[in-house]
Amino acid sequence: MINGMKRSSLIIVLVAIALLGVIIALIVANMPQNKTFNWRETYAPESKEPYGTYIFAGLLKEKNKGKNFHILSRESIKKYLEKNPSLSNTTYLIMGQGVYMNDDELKSLALFVEQGNTAFICLNFPPYELLKLNNEFSYTDDGYNDYMRDTVADLSLINPNLNVDTFFRYHYILRNKKIEGYWSFLDSSIFNSPANKLSALGYIGNGYFNFIKMPHGKGNFYFHSTPYAFSNISMLDKHHWQYFNNVASYIPVSNIIWDEYHKTFMRNSNNQKSPGPLKYIMENLYLRWAWYLLLMGILLYAIFFGKRRQKVIPVLSVPENTSVEYVHTITELYFRQNDNKAIAQHKMRLFQSFIRNKYYLTSIHFNDEFAKRLSLKSGIAMDHIKTIFATHQLIESRLDVTNGDLINFHSLIEHFYTNCK
Repeated sequence: MINGMKRSSLIIVLVAIALLGVIIALIVANMPQNKTFNWRETYAPESKEPYGTYIFAGLLKEKNKGKNFHILSRESIKKYLEKNPSLSNTTYLIMGQGVYMNDDELKSLALFVEQGNTAFICLNFPPYELLKLNNEFSYTDDGYNDYMRDTVADLSLINPNLNVDTFFRYHYILRNKKIEGYWSFLDSSIFNSPANKLSALGYIGNGYFNFIKMPHGKGNFYFHSTPYAFSNISMLDKHHWQYFNNVASYIPVSNIIWDEYHKTFMRNSNNQKSPGPLKYIMENLYLRWAWYLLLMGILLYAIFFGKRRQKVIPVLSVPENTSVEYVHTITELYFRQNDNKAIAQHKMRLFQSFIRNKYYLTSIHFNDEFAKRLSLKSGIAMDHIKTIFATHQLIESRLDVTNGDLINFHSLIEHFYTNCK
């Protein structure tokens, strides 16, 4: 009797396995061979994906035909320059979201440019430490760049000697759909230094700078904050090749060091939430069918091997609820570290960013003319606006800021947010 039951179970298992094999074979045979793309913003020179830079790198190689094109991927720029101390007529290039370098690596790159070479840094977030080479500067590490949100961006160049159209229009595309994206630019405050050496070469949107030149020693740094313009999906439009030619004209014919080692990667800078793992699986044909097979396998296992094979799990006592004690602890921690002045400074930065993004007004130097323009655009009384900035100046001049001062400043700004148009 027992042997008969075992034999019957074995037959069922073999039939299930055979059925599963037939289903797999049918799925593989009938899978459409649609091309799927990786929409990660890598800006890699050998990538043919939408956000790779295979086309840009190919055009750059053609422009610098006969010159060396080296991709830096396994060692830092500092180590590479130490191995090649006599480099000349060479351009360092990095393209992507951001960059991570320690102080020694930044100093090596700065010395490389100082000796007469070129650096073309095309990043959504240009390195603050390199911009500080612009002698004395009047901007902070969190205020030298900003962004705007839109489905399109118009890029233009300033040099009148270049053969340029009025503007070049770029649509932000993700998964073959035009969506609202984040377009970075450099804040105009970086040009306010008395010892300023920067030159504006191009802008994005309504006059926001996205392409600048900074001489350093015998060489030059070029900062460009719109790498999307050089991605494969943008370069497929040959109208954009003219923009590439105009920007590339600033890069001398030279050897190229393309840096992939120091790049930092981020998810797509758009207003959509990043898809979860399951959504990613369901959007990919092969992963979707693999997911279905996994669920079928679990179902078959539950049917044929679902009988309990272990002892009953004992009931555990309910854990003690200590959430109230935890809340008290965290509250006390925040209270001890409270810095009213820092909180007020942060609220003012957010307020200035709100004004800049909503009304396109920059509050670097506050005066009556600025207050009048802001009052007209926002519908808030000029006296109230002056009170906000006067209160901020008073807070900046104090070493200690009381809770009352902070609450009053908060109320002034909240009144603006609530009643502005």
